[in-house]
Formats: sequence, C-alpha cells, structure tokens
Amino acid sequence: MIQSWRNVAILASFVMSGILNPAIAQTGPSSSSTQTPASPSSVTVSQTFDGWAFRCIYAAHDKANGPALCLAEQDLSAQDHGKTVPLGAVLIGKSEGLHGASLSDAPFRLTLMTPLGFLLTHPVTLAVDGSEPVPFTYQTCTTQGCLSSGEVPPALLASLRHGKTGHLQITKVSGGMVTINFALVGLSGALAAIDAAAASKAPA
Repeated sequence: MIQSWRNVAILASFVMSGILNPAIAQTGPSSSSTQTPASPSSVTVSQTFDGWAFRCIYAAHDKANGPALCLAEQDLSAQDHGKTVPLGAVLIGKSEGLHGASLSDAPFRLTLMTPLGFLLTHPVTLAVDGSEPVPFTYQTCTTQGCLSSGEVPPALLASLRHGKTGHLQITKVSGGMVTINFALVGLSGALAAIDAAAASKAPA
C-alpha cells in the first residue's frame, strides 16, 4: 500500500514537471545507491538518506547532458493498532522542464500528497519547526489522495535543509485542523545530492 502511494506521488511529480513516463514513475527507490534501467534507454540513480529517498532520472534522448528530473521523497504514515496506515508523501525536487531552465538553475518545487476527505477550499500548509506556515494549493485528487504543489520559497527551502521536523496541516470538513509531522533528518543530504547531480552530466 505504501509503495502504491509512492508511485502515485512520483507520477504526480512527473506530471508537475511535464515529463510523462509511467515506466519511470513505477520504479521504486532502492535502499542503497544504485543505477537501474527505468525504461529501455533511461537510467534512474537512487540512494537513501535516513528517511528520505533520492533519485535522479536521466532521459533516454539526452543522458549525456545530465538528469532531466531529480527529487527527494518521504512516505507519510501512522501506526494504528500495530498496523502501518499510509497518509501520503512529501516530494521536493527540480526539473529542467520548468521555465526552460537547466536543472541547476531550475527552482525546487514541492509536491504534497495528503489523505482524502478534507476541505479542499483551504490549502495544505507546511511549517518547519516553529516557522511561519507556507500554503500549497490543492491541484487534484486521485483515488488514493489529494495533491498540492508549488515552488519552494527560499526561506522555506533553507528551513527544510536545516530544520528537524516538518508539520503539514490540513483542514477538516467539520472544522479544525489535522497535523501530520515528519522528520527532516536526511533531507539536507538528499538536497545536496540533487544539487550535485544537477551540476554534473553523466550518472555518477
């Protein structure tokens, strides 16, 4: 079930960036640094940084010029009577397809996947530790959750790199808020790996 949530969230990140390749989107992250064929000619490089999975996708037609998309992701879940209940996912990454920029110059974007059944007229907000919450507008919902996304403001990006805990807040239809907390340990390393990959060419 968690893998299914991850696949939808990864696919959403490709939709967000304009790179539509379901074969790539269905490739799960590895527990160690690997290179695996995501399609006959594309390459996915993946690695884990504590609770965060890092991956870069090298497009089939342009591998020599560096990755087309890099992202870091974390599944969100809760324990209910000893069972893991998936809540969604957090993805942060960049794509050369946005604004026509090279990957190194492209902005970081955030995609959040949150549970169904909440008030869609109020955006999801993300705060780091005690910082001011930043809203992210809902874009669409699937049978497995609702997606919100947007460019990451510089102040929020700095907080994500150096903070300890992220706090997602979603609004209940009946009123009130639900907060989903997630650890930021490892995200700094994953974002550094994205920066390094964006500045390089062929897969490392």
